[in-house]
Amino acid sequence: MKRKYILLGKYGKITNYLYEELKYQGIESWQISWEEIKTYGVNKLILDNYKFMNDCFYYKELEVVVIDCLIGDKDIQSELNCHLNILAEIKKIKINLKFIYISTYEPSSLAGTDYRKMKLIMEKNMLKNQAIILRMGVPITRLMQEFFENNKSKALKFCLTNLSLRPLLIPSTQITMIIEILTGTLLEGSIYKCYSDNLHIILEVNVFPKLIFTKDLINTIKFPIPIYFLAIISKYITKILNLNNYNKKISDFLQKFYSIYEHQLILYDKII
Repeated sequence: MKRKYILLGKYGKITNYLYEELKYQGIESWQISWEEIKTYGVNKLILDNYKFMNDCFYYKELEVVVIDCLIGDKDIQSELNCHLNILAEIKKIKINLKFIYISTYEPSSLAGTDYRKMKLIMEKNMLKNQAIILRMGVPITRLMQEFFENNKSKALKFCLTNLSLRPLLIPSTQITMIIEILTGTLLEGSIYKCYSDNLHIILEVNVFPKLIFTKDLINTIKFPIPIYFLAIISKYITKILNLNNYNKKISDFLQKFYSIYEHQLILYDKII
């Protein structure tokens, strides 16, 4: 079956990673920005793109795969309205179409952060409307993979652990693995889990300290941090900030501690 791919969220990180890999593999795809959707409507953009849609009239077996990579908002109702409306509009175009919603790593019933709670609710509603869910971790491109394999930095490196010296892990997803799923058999109303490796969180101290994610633990020193304490404290500080409508970026940053803590529950204890 002939396939073409439409990526929603032209200037987003995930969209660009997917677009570059599709282009690298010679797979036809097209990007649409959120600004274009708001201005013209997603249906008009698709139908006006004659080069992209022309094959619809010549290939009875053509399938169009729409990948929703639009950046999420923790306001659940506005997210539901946005993505479900886009899905409903696209379905009005009488073509063979699959709609894929990009989710986060294992939204759980714990829902310790606003973002993960939103993703959990979005998944359930998307599945009801016959969308396809693709769950992923930290995106890893070909260039990033090469960096992991060839990084010979002599900087002082600390592997962040919990107080029991168990390394903190972050799930990752190779972009090439996502493309394998996208170009394979796609069943509507299904969840595809796309995970590659679990990466360690490394504090690299050179001229300026920075956090990096890597599988390599060679020449690293274990550095314990009270992740559970940080998670609980940041969770309640976030609640206070949200009540007073503080800067959303600060709130999102603080909730990352709880998100990391939840990852450990799932990755080590298999609690989902």
